[in-house]
Amino acid sequence: IPVTLRFTVVPGRDTEQQDVVGFQVFFAAFGNVVNISNIFMQNSYEIILAIGMFFCLTTGGNVDLSVGSVVAFAGAMMGALTLNSGMPTWQAVAITLVTGVLIGAMQGSFIAFLNVPPFIATLSGELVFRGLTQVVLQGQTLSPFSDGFKFFASGFVLRDVEVFGVNAVCLVCLILGTAAIIFSELKKRRSNKKYGFAQTSIFVSVAKCVFLIAVLAAILLSLSTHNGMPFILLVMAVLAIVYTFIANKTVLGRHVYMVGGNPKAAKLSGVRTDLVMLAVYTNMAFLSTIAGFVVAGRLNAASPKAGTGYELDAIAACTIGGAGSASGTIMGSIIGATVMVDGTQQGVSTGIDGRYEISGLHSGDVLVYSYVGMKSCRHQVLASGTINIALETDAMGLEQVVVVGSYRSKAKS
Repeated sequence: IPVTLRFTVVPGRDTEQQDVVGFQVFFAAFGNVVNISNIFMQNSYEIILAIGMFFCLTTGGNVDLSVGSVVAFAGAMMGALTLNSGMPTWQAVAITLVTGVLIGAMQGSFIAFLNVPPFIATLSGELVFRGLTQVVLQGQTLSPFSDGFKFFASGFVLRDVEVFGVNAVCLVCLILGTAAIIFSELKKRRSNKKYGFAQTSIFVSVAKCVFLIAVLAAILLSLSTHNGMPFILLVMAVLAIVYTFIANKTVLGRHVYMVGGNPKAAKLSGVRTDLVMLAVYTNMAFLSTIAGFVVAGRLNAASPKAGTGYELDAIAACTIGGAGSASGTIMGSIIGATVMVDGTQQGVSTGIDGRYEISGLHSGDVLVYSYVGMKSCRHQVLASGTINIALETDAMGLEQVVVVGSYRSKAKS
């Protein structure tokens, strides 16, 4: 049985447990080394889109509904330019990136200068670019791409170079990550002491650092045993660092938070809210174009069906990570995207399409939590049980996903 989900639902005040107790599905996926690599490689597009969607949501709960269509259109352009026209890959990448920026600037101009609601402007973009994708590809799938383009999404960096039996890139990343974790915690403690803020116990800080370093080491050493460091993981790490710096340490990042908190007050304070919105939606299209490269390179094909539903995945990931409020962070959105793709990643090792299985189970989890939130105040124990997700072969020799569950309820049936 690839995945087992056990759950118990109780109210928070009447027992020693909280509203939702027991949820043993996510860490099962990490038991397989191949799955750890697949989590980052197969679903890297979602993390990239979540970084861009974070800024859209932070401007006041706005969204970009065109990201899935832009992903598909970017892949279609790459296919048309490299496979149909014979253009070198680097030139096609440059032209497609510029086109993506222009798409974002166009949609951002409608929002910023013509006061078109972001929902309407990007919904129109979703329909337009989905149609253009069909026109460019003429309803067909184009493949294969060059090895260099495929390396961007599915390649490994220095996979055969090892130091003390560990992949060299993974070892360097572990050293740098450990140093960054320790430095960040020390800097935080010095800052709190300087400004007279409450300090956490030194034992808590040490335990926090040890835990984070242990998690980082477990992931990197596991990757080291399976082909090494994926190139796309390094790309995502660079994007996370750069955009975290932009959000926390630059004028533009502070202005994005100000616009999301109170756009009228921000404008009266001298913030060019129109330019902020333009920058946010231009950046979203830019990252959608990069995600399009990832999807096309991973599939080794430009498909007219690519990107379907990706906008909802990105919005859900950011919402899980706390985006849309003053306390939202880039890292929170990345964690939200990882949680979404992690839930049923066991299905990938059995050959099941990971995206659909992940979306299906996570939607079910969200429904369970929503139901708990409405009912937990009235019942001592709502339900408890087990759900097993198995892969079985029928009489025709076809594989089927079988979900078998049972529960006990003290509430009204």
